[in-house]
Amino acid sequence: MDQSKPVEDTTWWFFFSMVFFLLAVCFLLWGSWAKPPWMSISVANGDVALLSAGFTYLFLCFLRIKSRVAKCIFGFLWLLFLPNVAYLFTDLGHLPAQWNQTATASGRMLLLVQYLLLEWFAIIMFLYTLLPFEKMIDQLSAFKKRKVLWLILSNFFVAYGTVLGRFEHINSWILFINPLTVLRSAMHMFVSFDLLGLTIFFGLLFNCISFLWRTMKHRTRETKLSPGAMEAHQETTGG
Repeated sequence: MDQSKPVEDTTWWFFFSMVFFLLAVCFLLWGSWAKPPWMSISVANGDVALLSAGFTYLFLCFLRIKSRVAKCIFGFLWLLFLPNVAYLFTDLGHLPAQWNQTATASGRMLLLVQYLLLEWFAIIMFLYTLLPFEKMIDQLSAFKKRKVLWLILSNFFVAYGTVLGRFEHINSWILFINPLTVLRSAMHMFVSFDLLGLTIFFGLLFNCISFLWRTMKHRTRETKLSPGAMEAHQETTGG
């Protein structure tokens, strides 16, 4: 049972990576031919998302050791930069304006491919940066009994951070520069019905993405495990 899980996870990540790679190649080929003036994916947001993925990797590594100081440091950095990955989903708001600025059919096709690549990248990074939540829940027996509930709350926490950054213009590093501004903006989120509505919307969206991913993994795992091993796996993972 333990040996099948890495193989299954590797298969899914390989599938996602290959699709992203093929789309990227097609996009670059078309872009080199058409050379549209707007061909600039949100590089800054993508760089911060990669930084968040780096902190995720480091935190996952330090979760395996006993150093609480290292866990706290990298756990804080992972949690601080986590919403930046989900922030990439909000870049879709720029699509209508860029669509109207693009006159040719080939340019609009490239525009759609650009956002398809960006959102595919966002989904891959989003699923990866959520891994520490599941790892921590599995390590804490009190949380493990209500694993699904804590995963749902985790996605709403990410949604809260995403809306805070997108509409309150709060970046991760502002917490170190001007913490009072972050506190005021965070409190304002609870008195704004519009921002609360957006938080609920993104929370539901992120839960749909993450639990769809979990369902796909579990169905793949069911085809590889024997009935007895599957029952033992469900008992250890909470279903």
